[in-house]
Amino acid sequence: MKYFPHKNLNVTLLERLSRVKKIQVIDKAEISNLEPVQKLQSIYGIDTGYGPFVTFTKGNSSPRSLIDHLNSGIGVPLSVQETRAAMIARLRVLTLGYSRVSIAVLKTLGSLIENDILPVMPSIGSLGASGDLIPLSRIAAALQGEGDRLPSGKIKDKLISNGILPISLTDREALAVSNGVSVSAACAAIAAGRADYLLEKTELYTGILMALLGCRRQSLDRRLIGLKNNRGMLKSAENIGQSIFSQKENNTRPLQEVYSIRCAPQILGSIREQLDFQKNVINNELNAISDNPVYVGQQFLHGGNFHGQNLAFAADVINMICLQGNLTIERQITAICNPEVSMAPLLLSNAPGNSAGIAGAELTSTAILAQGRSIAGMHSTFSIPANGLNQDLVPMSLLSARKAIEQTELWSAQLAIYAISLRQMAMLIETKKIDFSPVKRSNLLQYLPSEISELEPVVTDRGTHTDIQELQTGFLNQKF
Repeated sequence: MKYFPHKNLNVTLLERLSRVKKIQVIDKAEISNLEPVQKLQSIYGIDTGYGPFVTFTKGNSSPRSLIDHLNSGIGVPLSVQETRAAMIARLRVLTLGYSRVSIAVLKTLGSLIENDILPVMPSIGSLGASGDLIPLSRIAAALQGEGDRLPSGKIKDKLISNGILPISLTDREALAVSNGVSVSAACAAIAAGRADYLLEKTELYTGILMALLGCRRQSLDRRLIGLKNNRGMLKSAENIGQSIFSQKENNTRPLQEVYSIRCAPQILGSIREQLDFQKNVINNELNAISDNPVYVGQQFLHGGNFHGQNLAFAADVINMICLQGNLTIERQITAICNPEVSMAPLLLSNAPGNSAGIAGAELTSTAILAQGRSIAGMHSTFSIPANGLNQDLVPMSLLSARKAIEQTELWSAQLAIYAISLRQMAMLIETKKIDFSPVKRSNLLQYLPSEISELEPVVTDRGTHTDIQELQTGFLNQKF
């Protein structure tokens, strides 16, 4: 897959690139801003110490002092997908030219991406305030041929085997590579890209459920939804309606369904509206200058463009809407497992009393929702003064983004159980264990997406653990 670092990056593209092992970086030596540097002032990190040591004149310390002292993170390393995305995002920022790094830095970073040479980056250590210093410093180290790589081994050995020469970074370059929010932006983009896909699947499955139950369609009427003045709701209602493959309604069903079904356009449409807004925030950041200082108008301007408060807010909202997507599905699963709501056998059992149906998966569904609630919250307000009170207000943007990613993993697991539930319901209709559905029993599976139709229904008691895991992985990789 080709990537042009001098062109705008967005959530959809970055999330897709992050899942691709072979990336061809085009024109990696092209820089947008070619203003010559005129050193007429004292420059942070070149003439001064770092952080709270800015009041001290820098001595003879090398760029290694920055990279080495930042090698202090802990925790499970960022995943291959997260690391790859962070490197792509940082290359985009540096390519814009305001950080004043050399062509050699861009070429080498591009070569690392092309050859999938990914440094081990710690998940815990970034405050998102002076950017993602701790994890990004591992990219700076990798450019110099130092550090460990994913999944194992040393960066230096991989550079040698691929014929890539390590480079020596200047003071400005070491800081420029490390001093931004590219890891937070990358992780937020992954969460947003996944959420976009999972939302579409949730809308699709909601429509399939309505078709199998024979629900009344008035709740999807464009004339009704339009009165809410909300484009997200209109789009969700349209998506749900298009996935209803049978136009027949079951007149024995209640005039009004439970809220998780009847209000699905309003619930999922609200998710869509918020997601679209947060994607725009992330898109803007992916193409912004997150560094300090920044070279503009033939001088270095000192400020706070490395601060990730905007990303922290965006990721927290994505966390919240992913949890709501998870909750909506869990309620729909519970509804169809309850005979009082669905009129189907209890827990979709093929033989109540002799078979538990999807009872095990339904228990896991509840646990998944509880897990999602345990990691919800406004992590963007978790500020703790640090760095000798220099960083007295920190946004914790990477923490917010990582928690949003975790929510997508839970939403996808819940969606997997939903797929199993719909397949089970289709089997009960085919075998006449459900006789109220208005859909035709013959060739029913042809109307269902392959990830549902190809599942083995639970005829006699069996575990669904493997099905859930395989479906979850497929959803996270957008294979269906």
